[in-house]
Amino acid sequence: MVTDTENQVVSFDLVDNPNKPWLNIPGATSELELDWLHYNAHNKKHIYEIGSFFGRSTVALLASGSQVTAVDDFKGMREEKMSDALRSDIYHEFLKNTRKYENLDILKIDHAEFVPSNDCDMVFIDGSHLYDHVMRDILKFRNHRDILICGHDFAWWNSVRAAVMKLFYGNFKLIGPNLWYVKQ
Repeated sequence: MVTDTENQVVSFDLVDNPNKPWLNIPGATSELELDWLHYNAHNKKHIYEIGSFFGRSTVALLASGSQVTAVDDFKGMREEKMSDALRSDIYHEFLKNTRKYENLDILKIDHAEFVPSNDCDMVFIDGSHLYDHVMRDILKFRNHRDILICGHDFAWWNSVRAAVMKLFYGNFKLIGPNLWYVKQ
């Protein structure tokens, strides 16, 4: 792994493991981003994932062996059009894709209602992309110490980028163009 001390793009070698079950699950998170999540999830006590969809990133986190709590209402992104059939099938697909992992807890709630415990040491934020919602989700973890805060869609959503830049200024790093992270 190569880190840039100017808090910009970080390159990361792909996990040398031909068995990456997360790649068989539909989603927008790249192989590089998933490998980074999997690698950084190792030896964590408790990870929150805000927004889980079909479980692509969830499985990358779970396969590390760490305890993961998926926080989602499993109704899909409100910012994009989605068929009613797909929206109603999200939770079923998530359960199917994560069924073999005993280190998973599920909080089937809206992110706004979620209150994290202080025992977490990593959070992956990939829920709502609306600016106020991204701010809200990040702020829930801003006072935690010894935590890895990371999220997705930095390059794809101006609202995500604006929230991350406002809250962390230049004190964050990127994996590729979309996965951002801060260690605090």
